Amino acid sequence: GILHLVASSVPDMSPKQVSVVDQYGKLLSDLEGDGSEMNTAQINYRNRIESSLSQRIDELLEPIVGDGNIRAKVAADIDFTQSEATAETYAPNQNPGSAAMRSQQTMASRDGSGATDAAGGIPGALSNQPPATVSAPINGTAQATRAAGAASANAGPGATSSRQESVTNYEVDRTVKVTRNQTGTIRRLSVAVLVNQKQSVGDDGKPVSTPLSAMELQSIEALVKQAVGFNAERGDSVQVVNAAFTKRPDVAEPDVPLWKDPDTLSLAKDLGKQFGFVLLALIILMKFIRPALQAMKKPEAPAAPAGSKVDETVDEALNLPAPEEKPAIAGNTALLSGNPEQGLGMTIAQHNALQLARTDPMAVATVVRNWVNGTNPDNPA
Repeated sequence: GILHLVASSVPDMSPKQVSVVDQYGKLLSDLEGDGSEMNTAQINYRNRIESSLSQRIDELLEPIVGDGNIRAKVAADIDFTQSEATAETYAPNQNPGSAAMRSQQTMASRDGSGATDAAGGIPGALSNQPPATVSAPINGTAQATRAAGAASANAGPGATSSRQESVTNYEVDRTVKVTRNQTGTIRRLSVAVLVNQKQSVGDDGKPVSTPLSAMELQSIEALVKQAVGFNAERGDSVQVVNAAFTKRPDVAEPDVPLWKDPDTLSLAKDLGKQFGFVLLALIILMKFIRPALQAMKKPEAPAAPAGSKVDETVDEALNLPAPEEKPAIAGNTALLSGNPEQGLGMTIAQHNALQLARTDPMAVATVVRNWVNGTNPDNPA
């Protein structure tokens, strides 16, 4: 299957050009062999037949002799020869009624000249003698013939002569028979059955083995023959032997400490692998992921020192000292006492300008326009 699959995937490639090897370099496909050795499929087929027959014997005899008291082996000789025979038979064609006609040819001639001496045929002695009997394809009665010119010789003046020939060809009775033998047939079976002796307990309490009787062995042999399909003409053989089975001595298993038990060691290895994976995940989390997350956060404000009362709420009124009054400074550069913009650091002039802009924005806009244009409002020229 693999050879044909690979060969069909490549144009103009033959399965003989494909080789299949195993992991050790052993050639698994050998199309150039002589065919004397069995391939894998044939070996598997033979093993299946042997296993099936052995299992059939065990299932049949175990209820009689008990479990574990029988051993059956079957050796099958399988015929994998492939042959094909073609035969052609030609039968005689005896019955004209049932024969198949292939072709028929009829020829007739007539001479009506009316001469007194009407002679026909080639002049000579042969023309005055009748010809020999003609054989037809069917062995029937030959047609009546007469010599050439005989009718003219016996007939009187004015008589006519006639001639008629008929040729018929019949089909030949032919039979073609093609025979292909069945492959994988059982050529011979060899069956060997070993039956344990009967086990009983003696008077001294020890086990005693008792052989089976001849009648019991014959019954077992008959059952085995029926189970495997025994065929004497094929050369099959069945052999039943009764013998005592040797018991294996009970060997006490040594006590293995728990830490040396293979099951315990295997479980410890599995748990160690799982613990290693968890430990590796924790290391990655603490060494790489956690510092990266902390670096992405915004720094928090430092906490107040211990004993500080900054965050405490006080409901008492604050008795703050009144601001000192500063004397007026020339040029209106001193701070205006009690003005709302005092917290902004404005002088009296700045405060007056702000009040003017609020009350008369047009005048302020005119002053700013004159500043931009570079003109003096007192001297417009």
